[in-house]
Amino acid sequence: MKVKTGDTIQFGSYPQTNPYNNVAEPIQWKVLAVEGDKALLLSQDCIENVRYNDELVPSTWATCTLRKWCNETFLEQAFTPEERAQILKTTLTNPGNQQFGTNGCEDTEDCVFALSIEELERYLPEKSQRLAPATEVAKNHNAYVYPDTGNAIWWLRSPGCNAINASRVTVGGSVCGLIYDDARPHRTARPAMWVKAD
Repeated sequence: MKVKTGDTIQFGSYPQTNPYNNVAEPIQWKVLAVEGDKALLLSQDCIENVRYNDELVPSTWATCTLRKWCNETFLEQAFTPEERAQILKTTLTNPGNQQFGTNGCEDTEDCVFALSIEELERYLPEKSQRLAPATEVAKNHNAYVYPDTGNAIWWLRSPGCNAINASRVTVGGSVCGLIYDDARPHRTARPAMWVKAD
C-alpha cells in the first residue's frame, strides 16, 4: 500500500457501529510513520473492550491477555489471509516504566500490538493527538467513554506502577500507570501494527 505519514486508510474489518448484528466493517487507521518500505498504523478508534490481563496476577506484555487478543483473536478475525500477508511480524522492545521503576520484559515478536510509552511519546507527542473514541461495539461491551467527549481509555503495553498494573492513555490524553481497576474492566484495545508500504 502506498501511504504517507498522517494519512488515514482503511485496512481489515471488524464489528464497530452495530453491537447487535456482528457485521464486520472497514477499520480506519492512522499512519503514524513511514520508514523505508514499512508503515506504522494505529487504529483511529478504540476497537474493543479488552482487559490487559484476565487475572489479577503479575504479568507483562509477553504474558498478558491483551497480547493474545491482538495476535490471535483480532488478527484472525479482522484480516483476510491476503491482508495478513501485508502485516509484518515485528520485534518489539519492552522496557520498564522509568517513572515507577517497574521492570519490563524480554523482546517479543508481534504482528499486532499496543504502543509503548516510548512509542506514544515519539509518534503522538501531544495529548490532543492521542484522543480516541470507542466504537459502539466496544461501548456495548462495557468500555468506558467520557460523556462530554466520547473519548475512551486505551492500553499501552508498558508496565504501570507495579507488576500487576499496565499503563494506559486517559480520556484526556495523559499516560497513567497507577491503578489496576479490576472491579471495572472497562479499558480498550487500540491496536497498532507495521505493514508493508510500497
